[in-house]
Amino acid sequence: MSSRFLFPFLSIVFIFSARTASSQIWQENFSGANQGWTTNFIDCDAPGFAGVQNGRFEVIDMEGNCCATGGDNQNEWVTNDISTAGFCSVSISVDYGFTGTMECSPGGPFFACSNNAAIDNGHDQMVFEYALNGSGSWVQFGYVCGGQTGTATATGLICTSIQIRIRPANKAQAELYWFDNVTVTGTPGPTVNPVNDVTMCAGASVMVNFSGSGNPAPTFSWTNDNPAIGLGASGNGNLNFPTPPGLSSQEVANITVTPSSGGCQGTPETFTITVNPPPTVDDPANVTVCPGDALNIVFTGNSPGATYNWNASLPIPGGGAAGSGNINIPVIPVIPFPVSATVTVTASENGCTGPSQTFTVAGFPTPTGNLTLTGPANICQGQNAVFLVDVTNSGVPFTFVYALDGVNQPPVTANSDPFTWNLPIANSATVSLVSVTANNTCEGAGSGSASVNVVQAPTATLTSGNNTICAGESQDLEVTFAGGNGTYTFVYRVNGVSQPPITTMGSSYTITVSPPASPTAYTYTLASVTSNGCTGTVSGSYSLTVKASPQATLTGGGVTVCAGQSVNLTIDFTGAGPYTVNYTANGDPQPTITTSNDPYIFNVAPSTTTTYELTDVTAGGCPGTVQGIVTVTVNPSPTATLVSDTIALCNGGSDTLVINFTGPGPYTFVYAVNNMNQPAITTSQTTYNLVVTPTVNSEYKLISVTGGGCSGFVSGNYLITVGTPPSATISG
Repeated sequence: MSSRFLFPFLSIVFIFSARTASSQIWQENFSGANQGWTTNFIDCDAPGFAGVQNGRFEVIDMEGNCCATGGDNQNEWVTNDISTAGFCSVSISVDYGFTGTMECSPGGPFFACSNNAAIDNGHDQMVFEYALNGSGSWVQFGYVCGGQTGTATATGLICTSIQIRIRPANKAQAELYWFDNVTVTGTPGPTVNPVNDVTMCAGASVMVNFSGSGNPAPTFSWTNDNPAIGLGASGNGNLNFPTPPGLSSQEVANITVTPSSGGCQGTPETFTITVNPPPTVDDPANVTVCPGDALNIVFTGNSPGATYNWNASLPIPGGGAAGSGNINIPVIPVIPFPVSATVTVTASENGCTGPSQTFTVAGFPTPTGNLTLTGPANICQGQNAVFLVDVTNSGVPFTFVYALDGVNQPPVTANSDPFTWNLPIANSATVSLVSVTANNTCEGAGSGSASVNVVQAPTATLTSGNNTICAGESQDLEVTFAGGNGTYTFVYRVNGVSQPPITTMGSSYTITVSPPASPTAYTYTLASVTSNGCTGTVSGSYSLTVKASPQATLTGGGVTVCAGQSVNLTIDFTGAGPYTVNYTANGDPQPTITTSNDPYIFNVAPSTTTTYELTDVTAGGCPGTVQGIVTVTVNPSPTATLVSDTIALCNGGSDTLVINFTGPGPYTFVYAVNNMNQPAITTSQTTYNLVVTPTVNSEYKLISVTGGGCSGFVSGNYLITVGTPPSATISG
């Protein structure tokens, strides 16, 4: 750039430290291949240059990012991450220099556009920085402002990796910065001697002592990635700890131990601690062996690689008293007496022995069994055949297998020896004992057989149904038979009460019943049936309802009435209505009466003496009985007849009126004279003469008549004309 600003002041910042015996870790002297670095330089007014030439790295006229007044100095040469693991007191050294006239503005370094031409287009600088452990946090360890030649250094760094960044910027083609021999050195750190991997059984203690080199003598810190082994996640010094006794699976931990000396850590070493759980053996089941068996015991546990060792309290049948691995022994064919050995087995793996398990191996002699028939050889169907099963060389319970006509049946368990066995058997068969199995599971042969004859049991079936009958009627009940020998004796029940036994031949029998009306409901069932000495089964039920017969009684007669009068007759009923009744009057049928009334009252008005009689009664479809004959006596009505006539009388004369009566007497009648009723007259005569002496013309007629307590009929009219007699006067 054209504008130049000269400053006589030169400011350079260095960090120096006393050198000690160290080793070169990394160096770039720009004389060969790139040792691991990159650049980022910007030229705002070409031509500029930044790169390797003349055996060093040179920078000419590189301003950085462009500004209106120059550049912002943002150039860099930066290394890759350099490993310093295993080294202490790491140091950096960089040789640098310049040619040309350099300018320096106070207050730097500058890394931004300041809009000040003296800085942006005149100031020259070179900054040296480092970053530790990949942090990206840059620390300045050298600053060249203007022109200066020398070595920038940093010492006493503690890190496992480092990056170096150099940031030169100048503003004219006649100005050149260079740097060379970028070197990283360090003092070798303390060491820890490699540790062999450790394998232990769960519950055992682990002791590991660390050793190494360093000046002063190193100390050791460690980390553990699996505390399940019984060790914490980190610590210092040697290891001495117990492993957990209850592990169920293998636990492997990576232990990283790091040496330290004088504040410097060395390269860590890693080893493993493996804690193996003690192998376990599954509890074997107790074993029973019988003569001729093979003893085959397979041990299992939590690890397929475990070895199993066993010891027996006494030699097991057909084998020894100790061994390794599974037990597979052919058993001797004869075991004369029971024997039992207690076997203890343990599992071992990776030098670890787990807890033991015990089981027994028991051997027993062969059992035998015999069957005898103790009950009758002939049984009824449904009855049990009774046998006795006796065994040897067995306790109880034991099981046995029997056969019916040579066909094996399911096993039977017996709880006593000898065992009384009740066998339900449906058909005649030969029963034989096939085998017996003792309570120790040993099986032996059975012996003994017997033939059992099963007599078919009879059956009696009452045809089921229901019906309703009237009292006095009968009902047939049908009983059918099957099985047996054709002759059957059965008992039936009426309302739960057994009736006398009935013996019959043939396949059916009819019971005719005619129960009384009280009670009204009857249930007929069969109680039992026997045939050929065997009791069979019965079934069926018949329900019968008996309706009581109604009764009708006629009352109310024995009275005398007048013709035309009425009288009430009463019919009393028994039984449940409605009722239908028929009756006669003097033998002539009358209209049917249907009623639910009890009593029933009806009215009759006979014209003559009449006898009434009930002829029949029914209720609910059942006919009943009738009783009672009543007579209503009818008296005839009396009559009174005035013999009619028309006569003339002289005043003071008399006449006789004749009145004739019919019907029962005595008679009481009333007559009227000129419509004026006269006092009643009573007479027992059938002809009554009434003498009258009218003084005026008079008309006589009958008003009423009664006789025998009955009112009657009157008739007749009588007229009398009364004249004045002539008179003669003698004068004289």
